[in-house]
Amino acid sequence: MEIALCGTHSTGKTSIINLLCKEEQFDYMKKLTNTTRKMNKKGYQINKNKNKNNQTMLLINKLNELENNLDYLSDRTLIDGLAYSIVNKVYNKSELKIIKNLVYNSVILLSYIFYIPINSTLESDGIRNSSEDYRKLVDNEIIKILKKNQFDNVFILKKDNIQGYAKQIKEIINSRC
Repeated sequence: MEIALCGTHSTGKTSIINLLCKEEQFDYMKKLTNTTRKMNKKGYQINKNKNKNNQTMLLINKLNELENNLDYLSDRTLIDGLAYSIVNKVYNKSELKIIKNLVYNSVILLSYIFYIPINSTLESDGIRNSSEDYRKLVDNEIIKILKKNQFDNVFILKKDNIQGYAKQIKEIINSRC
């Protein structure tokens, strides 16, 4: 089973993954977390001023991670990366069309995608953009992508806290097994 959480930065996706991995139902699954932080340590910017090379490397790295693993919980999807690319105006129109196709085709790699809405105030971590307006722009773009494409494996969660999101995820998965 391949599960990924989708949403803008600082919505608790990694915390939800960490909580789920403590549950017997998910304890065998690999955690694929902090991809953007790992890329940042390698010198790729993950802030508002991304350039085309950095954003493309982030997308490729995430795609490789999703393709080369089985039974995982991931705190990111390529949908997130696409939203950041659109908000940051990283690609021209023809490049964006290629990136969209790549992202939309990557959705089939996942059993479940859970969208995590903004549920708390943004805390600066010194790495990610700390503008609340920017975070809302990215979140709105993610919602627009999800609504436009109506992927069968995407579930939009109700606003909640970390434990509530984990509970919603378990209930959806259990209802479909």
